[in-house]
Amino acid sequence: MNYSAFWIVAVSSLLSCFYTAVNYALLDFSRSRLAQLLEARNKAHHIEHLSEFRESLLLMTALLRAVLNLVVLLAIFAWLAPPAESSHWSALLIAIGVSALVVSIFGVAIPLSWSRHAAEPLLVFSMPLLRVHFAVLRYPMWVLHIFDPLVRRLLGVPKSDGNGVTEAEQEILDAVSEGEKTGLVDEEQKEMIEAVVEFPTTTVEQIMTPRTAVEGISVDSDLEAVKSFVRTAGHSRIPVYEGDLDHIAGILYVKDLMPLLGASGDEPFDIRKVVREAVFVPESKTLRDLLGQFKASKVHLAMVLDEYGGTAGLVTIEDVIEEIVGEIHDEHEPPDEEEPAIEPVDKTTFDIDGRVRIDEANDELNLELPEDEDYDTVGGFVFATLGRIPETGETFDYENVHITVTDAEKTRVNKVRLALTDPDRTPEPSESEPSA
Repeated sequence: MNYSAFWIVAVSSLLSCFYTAVNYALLDFSRSRLAQLLEARNKAHHIEHLSEFRESLLLMTALLRAVLNLVVLLAIFAWLAPPAESSHWSALLIAIGVSALVVSIFGVAIPLSWSRHAAEPLLVFSMPLLRVHFAVLRYPMWVLHIFDPLVRRLLGVPKSDGNGVTEAEQEILDAVSEGEKTGLVDEEQKEMIEAVVEFPTTTVEQIMTPRTAVEGISVDSDLEAVKSFVRTAGHSRIPVYEGDLDHIAGILYVKDLMPLLGASGDEPFDIRKVVREAVFVPESKTLRDLLGQFKASKVHLAMVLDEYGGTAGLVTIEDVIEEIVGEIHDEHEPPDEEEPAIEPVDKTTFDIDGRVRIDEANDELNLELPEDEDYDTVGGFVFATLGRIPETGETFDYENVHITVTDAEKTRVNKVRLALTDPDRTPEPSESEPSA
């Protein structure tokens, strides 16, 4: 019996157990818990190294695990089934059985349990060793990294643009989902936390008031027309345009009209003298950047421009806040007058506002309506599918959905009725069906 092979098996099995546990720990650990442990040891800077090189560390520990498991298998065969005895089936079967047992215990069971119950302490302990290994193996491992984009392309998976939620944010979302299941977090709290997490990547285009709903006033309007408009619209800030909404002359603050209300009518009214300079932002601007711009410029409203420089809509600081806390109704928006964007008629039929975003309709009604860069809303989808603005009463089918245009104007689709023909796609009653 080869005792040197036995010791090789023993040492390699223990090392394989360690590196496998580290590999599992890198796949699933609590960033906040790890940060606390590192800060307690004055090693908080290690968390940044781990975040930056996590993929490389995963690859490195997986490589070490594979090499060590191979050494274990070869050493077991050299120990229990040396070449002189390789012709004996009994010796080979014993070697195979022992190999399977050793690898199952030290390469799977123990590392999995270790990482499940103590992932963060294990990473804290192993961090110095991993840094040394990484310094030695960093450049040789570069060759292995070329396979990741190759496999990704073969699978047809798009490359991440880096705009999604981070791992830490995903951990928060997962914790919130678990909290909702156990009753610790209600639905409203969950939606607010999700909105905060997604806030940095949400764009102005997703929350703006579209051009078709923007209310503005011409620079040629006299004072009486302006006062009438203010009373009717109920806005404190109003876009002022010259010719059309693509040519914004400025923003009228209603409070700036107060000195003119008591003035004599001798001097002709010129709205250009009271409007303030408008702030313009692109559709692609994130809410985080928009909020910073609002704070820096001390304004609460900005005009949104499309890629061609035309007016796409407008966005206010109230829109930004509503993205986090939900709908805010002021004195000009009585809740009683607000119709739900998606109104259930029965279990399989829904009336939908044409301005509802496609992704929202898909999520709420369990649909698969196509999303396209040429449109964002249900009304835009109807227009793109038919190739024209439909008339009220027109119907068409898309896969498992029968769509009826219930309200349309010459320039837009206001409301449609969706009837689901596939019972398997019927939404959960709690989501959309009216309560009894």
